[in-house]
Amino acid sequence: SPLQFSGDTVTLDTGVTIGTGATISASLANATFPAGHIIKSYCVTTNAQTNFAVGAWGDVISVTCDAAQSTSSKFNLFAMGHAGSNNDWLAKWRFYRNAVTGGPTASEIGTAVSHTGNIGATAVDSHYGTGDRQLQNINLMWRDSASWGSGTITYILQVYSGRGTVYINRPHVIGNDAISGSLTTSSFIIQEVA
Repeated sequence: SPLQFSGDTVTLDTGVTIGTGATISASLANATFPAGHIIKSYCVTTNAQTNFAVGAWGDVISVTCDAAQSTSSKFNLFAMGHAGSNNDWLAKWRFYRNAVTGGPTASEIGTAVSHTGNIGATAVDSHYGTGDRQLQNINLMWRDSASWGSGTITYILQVYSGRGTVYINRPHVIGNDAISGSLTTSSFIIQEVA
């Protein structure tokens, strides 16, 4: 028989075709996905031109994810950020995770890779000559594999300036020419992986 029933499970034989207009109703609430498969994706972008003063971490983009599908879920984080400054040091960037009910506490996540090693996890910074029209472009990636609880998970892309104001999605000075008139968009993509 092309259909085999066992409790709540229906199995289709190889080569069985479901006709046009057929309706299939199913719930994935108790589904088990093979390891490494992407269960859900989130994407948030911002072209807001904001700025942050020296000496504190500022939130550029935040993404709130549904509760993890299982305690063994992992979250892939991908971010692209843009910042301008008129100082000789550019901004530092990091991923931050808020506390999860029954799970990990709030913390910066990742491994410190900035040359200072103590500002923040997954931080990147660079040194260059002073210029009002320079724009820093960064890309960060991380796989977060905490032991999850039952609450939603909020990830935040943050920026920090140790010298002067940092401007998000624009250079320090915006002109009318093709070079200094650069405005851009920062983005944050998250994938939950089985």
